[in-house]
Amino acid sequence: MLTAAFLEAVDALDFAGAVREGVASSLLAPPDDAGRIGVGEGATAPEARVLAIAIGKAAPQMMQGALEALGERIARTVIVCPDGTPVTFDADEILRAGHPFPDERSVAAAARLLELAGETTPSDVLLVLVSGGASALACAPHAGITFETKLAVTGALLRAGATIVEFNTVRRHLSRFKGGGLTRAARGPVIGLLASDVIGGAPHDIGSGPTAPDPTTIADARAILAQYAPEFSSLPLVASLAPQDEAAAREQHAIVIEPETLADHAVRALTQRGFACARLAASLSPVTELADEYARLAPTLAPGAAYVRVAEPSVKVAVSSRGSSDAPGGGGRSGHLAAIVAPRLSGDVVFLAGASDGADGTSGAAGAVVDATWLSRVSPLRYEDHVARFDTASLHEAAGSAIVMGPTGVNLCDLHILLRPHSKP
Repeated sequence: MLTAAFLEAVDALDFAGAVREGVASSLLAPPDDAGRIGVGEGATAPEARVLAIAIGKAAPQMMQGALEALGERIARTVIVCPDGTPVTFDADEILRAGHPFPDERSVAAAARLLELAGETTPSDVLLVLVSGGASALACAPHAGITFETKLAVTGALLRAGATIVEFNTVRRHLSRFKGGGLTRAARGPVIGLLASDVIGGAPHDIGSGPTAPDPTTIADARAILAQYAPEFSSLPLVASLAPQDEAAAREQHAIVIEPETLADHAVRALTQRGFACARLAASLSPVTELADEYARLAPTLAPGAAYVRVAEPSVKVAVSSRGSSDAPGGGGRSGHLAAIVAPRLSGDVVFLAGASDGADGTSGAAGAVVDATWLSRVSPLRYEDHVARFDTASLHEAAGSAIVMGPTGVNLCDLHILLRPHSKP
């Protein structure tokens, strides 16, 4: 039942509809009687081209919404998405790239998008649709560092438990593409419609802000490196597009869908099943802190009650003196959190942690659902060893607790549900 409610909440996410509504807003309104397309307070000529770029796990859905809203006014469509993400309509270019870690295809994709932006004219409208995963899918290190160095930096930040906001601050200052780089490359107006997968995130955090002006500075990025990855604190960094820069005046953006939408759908799905739901504040806390909180809350649940939260927890991966994790296995933050919550549950309380994109790290699953019997079901595997190595995927496989669903084509961070079933009659 709990897994079904999670799947229903994810299925209810409508990225295409969110883009249609965003296009119909004042940012990029339908043509007026003269055939002009409104762009903020100005308007383009009737013959102006709209070039649409969609980047991220939800790129196909977002592009579908743009096509439904603008039709033939879109002169070109380019989609950048992960392997396995279905595209059910024709697009001019479909580029596949690495996720969750960028690869050489990510570098090629960013170069192609920068090239397309540079080919626009002052009268063209560049419509950029950004969703979760864009940071990895389009990667263009600045000339002062190599792709390998950028991978090493991001890997160090990930292992050290940096938050996604801190992570993206550094990435913007290592890139030609992020931090408004796409807006810099374009010659005409740029419209960003953003699907936020970042808890409390500003536009420049979503996909590391390829179009959005960035209020953070090189000094901010260097301070984060000094805290989490001091071995890289002296790397050359570059300034991103500042709000006061001339090119920033050509860019406008709107967040068309955000993480709490996922919690809304989860509450609706559980309420329809007769549960009384309480919303917990969205969180970026470390998994260990969240596990402590859920352990405290579990005994307070009455029969037929549930706590619901969207979260993007950080995970600090222990490293050896050689600088790498000790034989890490497959896993992700949702499965890891479920594995450390499970032994602290009692009675009939159930906990679910799931990634809305269907891909929880390297686990091969979306997350897991666990209860007080879970630990007994992972035998004969050594629980402590697997948790220490962040190899929780094998634990969930053994217990039958993994949620396997494949790529969903959407992404709005993780969903956590702590629930006590109804009393039996």
